[in-house]
Amino acid sequence: MPIALKATFRAFWEWELLRTGASSWGKVLSQQRIGSWSFKKTVIIYEFPVGGHKPMMGRGTDWTRNYKADKSVLVFYDPQDISRYVAFCSTGWRVHSSSGTILEP
Repeated sequence: MPIALKATFRAFWEWELLRTGASSWGKVLSQQRIGSWSFKKTVIIYEFPVGGHKPMMGRGTDWTRNYKADKSVLVFYDPQDISRYVAFCSTGWRVHSSSGTILEP
Protein backbone atom coordinates (compact mmCIF):
# COMPACT_ATOMS: atom_id res chain seq x y z
CA MET A 1 0.00 0.00 0.00
CA PRO A 2 2.71 2.61 0.79
CA ILE A 3 4.35 2.07 -2.61
CA ALA A 4 1.07 2.65 -4.45
CA LEU A 5 0.39 5.76 -2.37
CA LYS A 6 3.87 7.13 -3.11
CA ALA A 7 3.41 6.47 -6.85
CA THR A 8 0.03 8.23 -6.80
CA PHE A 9 1.45 11.32 -5.07
CA ARG A 10 4.38 11.41 -7.50
CA ALA A 11 2.02 11.20 -10.49
CA PHE A 12 0.00 14.20 -9.28
CA TRP A 13 3.19 16.10 -8.44
CA GLU A 14 4.47 15.48 -12.01
CA TRP A 15 1.11 16.50 -13.48
CA GLU A 16 1.28 19.81 -11.62
CA LEU A 17 4.83 20.45 -12.90
CA LEU A 18 3.76 19.71 -16.47
CA ARG A 19 0.80 22.09 -16.16
CA THR A 20 2.31 25.03 -14.32
CA GLY A 21 6.09 24.59 -14.27
CA ALA A 22 8.71 26.12 -16.50
CA SER A 23 10.45 24.03 -19.13
CA SER A 24 13.97 23.79 -20.41
CA TRP A 25 15.83 21.75 -23.01
CA GLY A 26 18.59 19.71 -21.47
CA LYS A 27 21.12 17.15 -22.61
CA VAL A 28 21.44 13.51 -21.60
CA LEU A 29 24.84 12.84 -20.09
CA SER A 30 24.54 9.08 -19.66
CA GLN A 31 22.14 6.15 -19.89
CA GLN A 32 22.27 3.04 -17.70
CA ARG A 33 20.26 -0.17 -17.58
CA ILE A 34 19.77 -1.19 -13.96
CA GLY A 35 17.89 -3.92 -12.16
CA SER A 36 17.67 -7.67 -12.25
CA TRP A 37 17.26 -9.75 -15.39
CA SER A 38 13.50 -9.92 -14.86
CA PHE A 39 13.00 -6.19 -14.25
CA LYS A 40 15.42 -3.85 -15.98
CA LYS A 41 14.80 -0.17 -16.32
CA THR A 42 16.69 2.53 -18.16
CA VAL A 43 17.90 5.44 -16.06
CA ILE A 44 19.26 8.63 -17.57
CA ILE A 45 21.40 11.33 -16.03
CA TYR A 46 20.84 14.72 -17.66
CA GLU A 47 21.79 18.35 -17.34
CA PHE A 48 19.45 21.27 -17.95
CA PRO A 49 19.62 25.05 -17.47
CA VAL A 50 17.29 26.65 -14.93
CA GLY A 51 16.22 30.19 -15.66
CA GLY A 52 18.24 30.12 -18.85
CA HIS A 53 21.63 29.95 -17.18
CA LYS A 54 22.08 27.95 -13.95
CA PRO A 55 22.96 24.31 -14.78
CA MET A 56 21.18 21.55 -12.86
CA MET A 57 21.65 17.80 -12.99
CA GLY A 58 18.78 15.37 -12.88
CA ARG A 59 18.14 11.67 -12.92
CA GLY A 60 15.07 9.77 -14.00
CA THR A 61 13.70 6.63 -15.57
CA ASP A 62 13.53 6.75 -19.37
CA TRP A 63 10.32 4.82 -20.06
CA THR A 64 10.85 5.17 -23.81
CA ARG A 65 14.40 3.71 -23.70
CA ASN A 66 15.30 6.09 -26.54
CA TYR A 67 17.43 8.67 -24.74
CA LYS A 68 21.16 8.08 -25.20
CA ALA A 69 24.11 10.32 -24.29
CA ASP A 70 24.13 13.73 -26.03
CA LYS A 71 20.42 13.55 -26.96
CA SER A 72 18.19 16.54 -26.06
CA VAL A 73 15.58 16.02 -23.37
CA LEU A 74 12.69 18.28 -22.33
CA VAL A 75 12.63 18.95 -18.58
CA PHE A 76 9.86 20.60 -16.56
CA TYR A 77 10.72 22.26 -13.24
CA ASP A 78 9.26 24.47 -10.55
CA PRO A 79 10.84 27.95 -10.79
CA GLN A 80 10.09 28.54 -7.09
CA ASP A 81 11.73 25.26 -6.01
CA ILE A 82 14.26 24.05 -8.58
CA SER A 83 14.72 20.78 -6.69
CA ARG A 84 11.35 19.76 -8.17
CA TYR A 85 11.81 18.65 -11.77
CA VAL A 86 10.84 15.83 -14.12
CA ALA A 87 12.10 14.85 -17.57
CA PHE A 88 9.35 14.44 -20.16
CA CYS A 89 10.39 10.83 -20.87
CA SER A 90 10.13 10.01 -17.14
CA THR A 91 6.42 10.63 -16.80
CA GLY A 92 3.38 8.80 -18.08
CA TRP A 93 1.39 11.97 -18.68
CA ARG A 94 0.70 13.32 -22.15
CA VAL A 95 1.89 16.81 -22.94
CA HIS A 96 0.14 19.11 -25.44
CA SER A 97 1.84 21.99 -27.22
CA SER A 98 0.25 25.43 -27.20
CA SER A 99 -1.33 24.59 -30.58
CA GLY A 100 -2.95 21.49 -29.07
CA THR A 101 -0.86 18.76 -30.69
CA ILE A 102 0.40 15.96 -28.47
CA LEU A 103 4.15 15.96 -27.97
CA GLU A 104 6.01 12.67 -28.20
CA PRO A 105 8.91 12.00 -25.82
